[in-house]
Formats: sequence, structure tokens, C-alpha cells
Amino acid sequence: MAELITAAPWRRGVAALLDGALGALVWLWSSMCVVAGVWGFRSSPLELEDAVLLAAAILVLGIVLHIVYHVGFVGGCGQTPGRMALGIAVVRRDGEAVGPWRALLRCLGGALSLPTLGLANAGVLFTRERRGFADWLAGTRVVRAARVPRAARDRRPLAPTPPRSDVSSGTGARWADSTENRTASTRAHISEEA
Repeated sequence: MAELITAAPWRRGVAALLDGALGALVWLWSSMCVVAGVWGFRSSPLELEDAVLLAAAILVLGIVLHIVYHVGFVGGCGQTPGRMALGIAVVRRDGEAVGPWRALLRCLGGALSLPTLGLANAGVLFTRERRGFADWLAGTRVVRAARVPRAARDRRPLAPTPPRSDVSSGTGARWADSTENRTASTRAHISEEA
């Protein structure tokens, strides 16, 4: 297994800003749909109690969208769109996939760090693995996403096209055997590089 490279704090910060901007756009659009739907069914202006209830519903909608966004992306593929853009991923400490339950625990850990105004995440700046409170709680860490180097991608041979042959001459069968051998050697070469 390749060594995990801890993501730099600036990458985490920019990814969080991108995710926050995307989340805010989704929440704004969803909130506008809710408000338009409520006003569409009403013939009179909202009373104070109804307006407070609508504001509370929009706040709950934002919280639910945040949880679904982070648990869905981090639990599903280990990256939110912001992390994808910056080339970082959330993994367990052993490098395995996070899964939905750890992603939910990590999201709730992030919410628990809000009362400290972010001081619970100071470990991101001062520890070797750059783990904040949410990472510590969920047993995760943020690392650089593994990418296939460009040189390795370029060296992979493309599958040759089969020669035109007469089926009765058996040329097609010899080509199939040689293709299987090349495919096996290509797989072995790729696994050696990984």
C-alpha cells in the first residue's frame, strides 16, 4: 500500500470554502422553492407565528442538506466536490474507505466543534496527521488523493485492433491468444507500479 500523504491545511481550507459556497447555493435554491411553495398556497400574508415556523423549517432544511451532502459524498467516495477539486480525500487512519457511519460521526463531530468557534480543530495546524476534533472522533484523516502519474497512464498500451482474417484460416484464434497474453502482462505491469 502506498504511503498516505497528509493534506496541507490550505488545501483543506480552500476545499471547505468551495463546499460551503456550493452548499449555500443549494440551500438558497431549496429555500426559495420552499418559500415560493408556501406563498403559492396562501391567499393572505404570513402571520408572525407562520413566518417563524417557515424560518425554522428553512434552518432545519439547511442542517439536513449539510448532513446529506457530507455523509453522501464522504461516505460514498471519500471526497466532496470541493475536496475533489483540491485533490484531497477523507480516509480512515489505516487508509481504507470511510463509509457512511464514520462520515455521519465526522459530520456530527464538526457540528460539536462549532461551540468552540473552531478551536477544537486546532489539531489541523499542530499535529503530524493534521487531525481536527471531527477526525479524531471518527477515526479519520484527510490525505492527498492518489492519482495515477501521467507517465504511467501514457505507458499503458492500447488494445490493438484485430487483424482482418479469414475465420477458416485460424488467424483470429492466434490473435485472441496473443491478446490475452498482452492483457495479462499489462495487468502485471500496472500492479507492479501500484
